[in-house]
Amino acid sequence: MRKLTTPRLLALLLTFAVTANARGAGPADSLFRLTPPDAGVTLAIEDLRGHIREFLASPLAGRLAGLPLVRTWLASPRFASFQAARRQIERGLNATLEEIRDNLFGDAVVLTLRIPPQGRQDEARGMLLVRVRDRALLDRLVDAINHDQKRKGELERIEERTHHGVTYRVREFTPQARRPTECYLTLVDQTFAWSNSEELILGVIERSQNAQKGLSDQPAFQRVRERLPERAVLSLFIDPRFLATQLAEASKPSTAGDAHLADLVQRYLEALVYLGGAVELRGATSDSGVGLVLHVEEAIGTENIPAWLKRWAAMPVSQPGFDRVPASAIALVSAHMDFPALEELVRVMTPGTAQNWVDNLLLSVQGLMLGRDLRTAILPSLGPSVLAFLDTEPVSRGVSKLSFAISIDLKAGPGEDGVAAAIDNGLRTILAIYALDPKHRRGPLEVQTQNVRGVRVTALTPSSPFAYAIGDGRLVLGGSADSVVQALAPAGAPSSRLVSLRAVGVSEAESFLRIDLEKLRAFAESHRSAIARRIASRKGAAVEAATQDLDHVLSLLSPFQDAFLTGSITPDARSVHRRFGLVAPAEPAETVP
Repeated sequence: MRKLTTPRLLALLLTFAVTANARGAGPADSLFRLTPPDAGVTLAIEDLRGHIREFLASPLAGRLAGLPLVRTWLASPRFASFQAARRQIERGLNATLEEIRDNLFGDAVVLTLRIPPQGRQDEARGMLLVRVRDRALLDRLVDAINHDQKRKGELERIEERTHHGVTYRVREFTPQARRPTECYLTLVDQTFAWSNSEELILGVIERSQNAQKGLSDQPAFQRVRERLPERAVLSLFIDPRFLATQLAEASKPSTAGDAHLADLVQRYLEALVYLGGAVELRGATSDSGVGLVLHVEEAIGTENIPAWLKRWAAMPVSQPGFDRVPASAIALVSAHMDFPALEELVRVMTPGTAQNWVDNLLLSVQGLMLGRDLRTAILPSLGPSVLAFLDTEPVSRGVSKLSFAISIDLKAGPGEDGVAAAIDNGLRTILAIYALDPKHRRGPLEVQTQNVRGVRVTALTPSSPFAYAIGDGRLVLGGSADSVVQALAPAGAPSSRLVSLRAVGVSEAESFLRIDLEKLRAFAESHRSAIARRIASRKGAAVEAATQDLDHVLSLLSPFQDAFLTGSITPDARSVHRRFGLVAPAEPAETVP
C-alpha cells in the first residue's frame, strides 16, 4: 500500500479547499482579528461547506462537468491516481474527504503573508488560520503530518512552549531539510494557527487576549472590506506598501519606456490606501443565470487624488442607451467619459521624451478642426456618454464580417463655425488624405455624403475605412455606413439578455463592457480557418496547433453566455470599484452522452 506522504496529503487538501467556493463576509471576521495588522497579502476562504453544495446544485456545475477537458481529466491516469490517494487519506484519517473538507475547512480559512518592517523579500513569512469543527479530526491530521516527516528524517523534534498561559508547539527540522522552524497551536475556540514564524504565532496568542490589534482593526482594511460583496468565493486583501516594496526590490528597468511604466505603477501604489478583491457566485438559484463575478476595490487617499480625476468622478452619470444597441451585437461598451480629463491622463501616461509628439499631434488636430483648440473647444463638447457596439454585417451570401459603431454625445450648436462643423471638417479631411494615399490599394476613392435611410452619412466610395454622421446631438463613427445608421436608428426595446444582466449588476456601473459569448463563438466557428491562420501567422506556429488552441478557448467559453467588465468611481474619487463577470444560462445544459 502506498504511504500517506505529507506532500500528497497537503496537495489533495489544498486542491479541495481552493477549487471550492466560499462566502465573503462573516465566518472569517474572528480570524482577521488574529491576523497581523501589517500583513502584506491576506486570502480568505469562507463557508466552504455551504458554497460547494450551492455550486454543485447550480446549472453551471453540470456545464463545466461536460467540458471535453474535464471529461479527459476524469478518464486520465492522473485522476485515477488522485482517487487512489484520496482513498488512502480517508483510511488514514478515518474520515471521508468531504468530512475533512467540511469539518476542518468548512467555516473559514485565512492565509496571510507578512514581511517584517524594513525586511527583505526572503524574510517573508506566512501563516494559516482555520476555524475547525472537529478537533479530534484536526489532531489526527496534524499527527499524521508529524509522523510522516519524522519517518522521512525531515522533522527532528517537536517542543512545547508557553506564552501568556497558552501552549503552542514548535517543529524543528534537521539541517538537511533546510526548512525554517514551524509553530502551531489550537485555541480554546478551536481556531488553529500554523506558521513558519514563531513571532506570528505569539502575535495570534496576544491578539486572542486583546493584547494587540489585528487586521480587522485597521480602518483601511475595513474601508475596502465593506465595499466588497458580503457573499464571496474568495476574498483577497493587499497592503499597497507590500507591493511597492516588491517593485522597489525588482530588477531595474532596462529601457526608458520600462522605467516610465515602473514609475507610473509606483505612483499608483503610493496613491492607494488599500486594495481588495473578491470572487462571488451570484444567482445560483435565480432565473437570470449564474454569475461568477470578480470584484476589485481600490481605496485612494484624498491627498493623492489628481484634479482631473476629481472632475471626472464628480460628473453626473447618465443612463446607458441599451435601446440603441441592436439585438445582434456581439459586444457593447458604455462609458462615462470626461474627455479633457482623458487628455490629461494621456499626458501622464506618456514618457517625457514623447511629450513633444503629443504637442505636435494636438497642433495637427487643431489645423483639421478649423483652428479650434482641441483642449478648450473640442474635448469639452464631447461626452459624457459614449456607447459603442461590435456587430456583424453581410459581405456576400453566407459570409459576414465584423463591423463597429461608436456614438459620442456632442454638445455643439449649429453653424458653419461651430464645433460640429469643425469635427466634420476634420473627419472629412482625414478621409480625403486616406483617399490620396496609394498604399490603401482600393483604387480611386471619393468623399461623399449620402442620405442613407434618413441619415446623412459621410464616407469614401466605393469602399471606406470608416464612416461618420453628426446629428441628433451625437457624433457617430462606424466601420460602414450601415453601422452608423444602425447606431442612429430610432430607439427600440433592449434585448432581454441585456436587461437580464442587471441581475449581476452590469447596468449599475458607470462604464461597462459586455460580450455576448454565444454570438462570439458562433462568429469564431464560422470563420475558424481564417482565425486560426491569422493566429498561426502572428505566433509563427503551425496552423494545426493554432486551430487546436482556438478550439480549446471556444470550449472553455461554452458554459457561459455573457462576459462583462464594469467600472465605477465614487463622486469624491476615493473609491474605484471594478467587476469582471461570466454569466451562464439559468437552465441546465443538455445531457452529454
